[in-house]
Amino acid sequence: MSRGSGRLAGLLVVACLQNAAYTALVPFVPFLSEEFRMGPYAIGLVFGGFIFAKALVQPVGGWLSDRYSARLVAIIGLLVTALGSLGVGWADSGWLLIGFRILWGIGEGLSMPALYRLVGLLGRDRPGGEPRAMGLFGFSAMSGTAFGPVVIALFPDVMTFHRVLFLSSLIIVASAVALAVSVRAAGTRTADYRDQERGPQGDRSRNSIAGGVTGVVLGLGVLDMLDNIVFSGLEPAFPLYLHDILRADTRHVSAILSIALICFAVASAVTGRIIRRDQPLVMFGSMLVIRSAVLISIPFISTLWIFSGAFIFLMITLAMAYVMIRSMLSTLRTDNPGVAFGWFGLISDIGLGIGPLISPVLVHDFGGWGFAALSMTAVPALIVVRYITQKNWTTGPESDDDRRGLEPQIRCEAA
Repeated sequence: MSRGSGRLAGLLVVACLQNAAYTALVPFVPFLSEEFRMGPYAIGLVFGGFIFAKALVQPVGGWLSDRYSARLVAIIGLLVTALGSLGVGWADSGWLLIGFRILWGIGEGLSMPALYRLVGLLGRDRPGGEPRAMGLFGFSAMSGTAFGPVVIALFPDVMTFHRVLFLSSLIIVASAVALAVSVRAAGTRTADYRDQERGPQGDRSRNSIAGGVTGVVLGLGVLDMLDNIVFSGLEPAFPLYLHDILRADTRHVSAILSIALICFAVASAVTGRIIRRDQPLVMFGSMLVIRSAVLISIPFISTLWIFSGAFIFLMITLAMAYVMIRSMLSTLRTDNPGVAFGWFGLISDIGLGIGPLISPVLVHDFGGWGFAALSMTAVPALIVVRYITQKNWTTGPESDDDRRGLEPQIRCEAA
């Protein structure tokens, strides 16, 4: 294994460990309702407060990853994340729990643009380029998110709310250590690399306005925001619907969620391999239509296993969207890729905040029709797809010769 491949592999391990606690709260939504006496609005704030904090901090994290070492920024963000996770596990009141969830979101906001910056950099000269690297990153990240539901489903009597969050915080600290050891100084921008990108080849392939923030970047952020409304909306709506309507217990919720997250991870890796560089928006539009049809069908589903199958299929389509959008973003050539990822993350994560705020209310008041309402996100998404297509955007070097021309610069930055 080459040094570059080893660093990418180390980064994938970090992505897996970092997300150990990400979905740990989902199976405990009924627990939050009973133990902390939280209603649907308070539960929405637990998830939404985390996401809005993460969203607002991401432009700062992106700017810092361009200004300093993306590796250092990611490590600091991971340590703040671990502290937030530990605080959630120790919280003895609803408001304290919400406060530590916001701290958790701040840590995520610092680390995510830096991690995307690193994976784009280290994947650029690997076989398959950025799309395959993003697919593997999605696979690793979502494999990590399955940790909480899996251990809860396997050991429901041992893995209590407090124990799961404490163990998850230790794993996140381990991810920071792994990043410090395996990805040494990767992501540090050098004057040589910046000057080479501004040469004739860089001018031809670069698509940058205002330090990396372009109409295409903002459009991709809106697409991801609309997808995230569905993704994050499913987090509290799925267990509430299973528990209140289909009468499933915590163990069933954890098992089904674990399978769905594993399918998300596998679909991410597969999408990274099959995505076509010249037609990602065509694939994305087709996937949107299929997902909407599944969401609209949920009100007519009355059995646990058929609903579970529909939920798993929805997670697969969300995985495909995750990789497609980030692949398009990572192949754009900008002056400040960290800033681009940061602003993309800010817009994207607004959707992660909106979803859990509205979905518990939709499911509580309208049952299965609440899921059908989420299908309406496809309408503005298709409009944005058309807008990006009309922009006739470039994604940087498209030939093997162009890609080989960038390799010395990439090695210089990852050294």
